[in-house]
Amino acid sequence: MTFLWITILIVTFCFMEFMAWFSHKYIMHGFLWSLHKDHHLKDHKSWFERNDLFFIFYALVSSGFVILWGEAGFWPGLPIAIGIFLYGLSYFIVHDIFIHQRFKILRNIDNKYAKGLRRAHKIHHKNINKEKDYVYKVEDFDWIDGAKESIKYLNDNNFYVFVVTNQSGLARGYYNESDVTLLHDYINDELKNLEAHIDEFFISPYHPDNPNEYSHLSHLRKPETGMLDLAANRWAIDKSKSFLIGDKNSDIECAKNFLIRGH
Repeated sequence: MTFLWITILIVTFCFMEFMAWFSHKYIMHGFLWSLHKDHHLKDHKSWFERNDLFFIFYALVSSGFVILWGEAGFWPGLPIAIGIFLYGLSYFIVHDIFIHQRFKILRNIDNKYAKGLRRAHKIHHKNINKEKDYVYKVEDFDWIDGAKESIKYLNDNNFYVFVVTNQSGLARGYYNESDVTLLHDYINDELKNLEAHIDEFFISPYHPDNPNEYSHLSHLRKPETGMLDLAANRWAIDKSKSFLIGDKNSDIECAKNFLIRGH
């Protein structure tokens, strides 16, 4: 009896892996995409996601089997319920905590398996978000080759290193400031492995199409120099030795407006 009980639990756990794949492919990315979409591109500021309803659904299924076991005498109900629960717990730890960093734990695990797992999941999100221009999740962030080493070189040679970034997704409501902070914390955690760091992050949440509560911060948005002005007020910056590296024309224009070199 014990062997059969454990077998049912294990089979249920394995079956849940199939159900997770099936639900994700044909339901979450199918007719219930409206509930799953904010997992890829958040359109609100709540920590909770509509996608969490899928967790609640399987929790209710698990609870239903507990009731069948307790009230109807259906003894396989308990191992089935525990199998569903254990799979859900495992999925939450790996997917929501380890990969998506919804809690600030397990962030510094950096072995080959961890990197491979994050990379595989990143590919999925990039395929979904390839038309989007809003990077605010750890798994969507890519280091340019040599970037970490360059930052360390600047640190070691007594340069201040700042990040000045337009984050119009905040004004548009796609994500919130805590998401951006989490990403920036991750960047510095990665740099710590090389004994490097970003001295300070500056963000511009404003966008003219969605001013909302950020209209008073319009001067921060590049190509305006607001973020660089903040850096200059807080740090002893030598403009003659300063430069700005970016990938958009607004970055180069911002550097010109601030009278430093732009690349």
